[in-house]
Amino acid sequence: MTPLERRSFYAFLGLYLGSSLLFLALAMFWFYEAQRSSEESMLYYKMRHLADTVNSQVIAAHMEGTGFTLDNIPPHYNVTLLDASKYLRYGTPLNLHVNFNETFYFDGNSSVLISTGANEHLGVHYTIIQTAVFKELLSQLNEKIFWMSLSVFSVIVLLAVILSKIFMRPIHKKMHEIETFVKNTAHELNTPITALMMSTSRALKKQHYDAKTMRNISISTKQLHDMYRSLTYLSFEQKGEADTLVDFNNIVVEAIAYFDELLTSKQISVTFQGHPTTLMMAPSKAVMLINNLLGNAVKYSPPHSNISMTLTSEHFSITDEGIGIAHEKLETIFSRFQRANEYAGGFGVGLSIVKSICDTYGIAVAVNSVEHQGTVFTLYFPKH
Repeated sequence: MTPLERRSFYAFLGLYLGSSLLFLALAMFWFYEAQRSSEESMLYYKMRHLADTVNSQVIAAHMEGTGFTLDNIPPHYNVTLLDASKYLRYGTPLNLHVNFNETFYFDGNSSVLISTGANEHLGVHYTIIQTAVFKELLSQLNEKIFWMSLSVFSVIVLLAVILSKIFMRPIHKKMHEIETFVKNTAHELNTPITALMMSTSRALKKQHYDAKTMRNISISTKQLHDMYRSLTYLSFEQKGEADTLVDFNNIVVEAIAYFDELLTSKQISVTFQGHPTTLMMAPSKAVMLINNLLGNAVKYSPPHSNISMTLTSEHFSITDEGIGIAHEKLETIFSRFQRANEYAGGFGVGLSIVKSICDTYGIAVAVNSVEHQGTVFTLYFPKH
């Protein structure tokens, strides 16, 4: 990964893990509080039941005049019976300070329940139940939550890494496309700029502007203009221009004239069979549509070949005798920054612009190609 991709990866990973950790902490806190409340309620009712049982035994012993003994006390529970002066009457001596203002509380070590249900029978005023079971339950609950949180967070980390990689995949692809686009653009700009510099330098030295020099300057200038126009379309897509009736026959004728110097330089002949055809669209997009198709045909055609074009009211087709396109590449040639081959220059945006313009105006695009024989692009105009 590049440094930028690495920063994006760790930023997404950190954000995902941070938000997940916060959500997990809130979920575990809610679970802890719910479990704690449930365990506390269960313990209260258990201690309440034990206190009521002891009180019943005290009352029964007093009413029947029999001796009273504490028995059947569950393990880990202490029962203390005090008189109104808080002196021990029966049971286990207290080993903690009791808050007699509360009826049930947890002091961090022991749960304490205080009952006055004996009603002074056998001199018992306070029945105190004390146990450390709740502390042990909380310890077990904390351990359970810790391992649950650790397990869930481990899964979240694994998912975060997987999702981060999935998240970075289109970014990585786009970064690669951009890097390739920048390299190709720099390379493409270098060719006409170098030609312009050499032509102007030669003209200045000779102090004579011959036809070849002017043709090279014209070709290079038009190449730069086409690149600028393509880059401008990619950025702004010519949204401001209003649609109007465009005569496609004139557009094709003007495109042939526009590429005349390059056609002459490569000794490529062009035949055109036209028919007056109008279509409602932005003129600049019509020019760009035809220029991109013709420019591609010229670029990928060898010297001394022919390019033929046909225009009717239903379709426009352009056929070249160039290198052709591999069958497996036909599905991707209209994608932005995709190039079918490395035969000629370009940065892979011409056909994506063609497809974008056609989609805007409901024009269907078909392509047929055979490697080393040529390619045919056909535009089917919408029926009105």
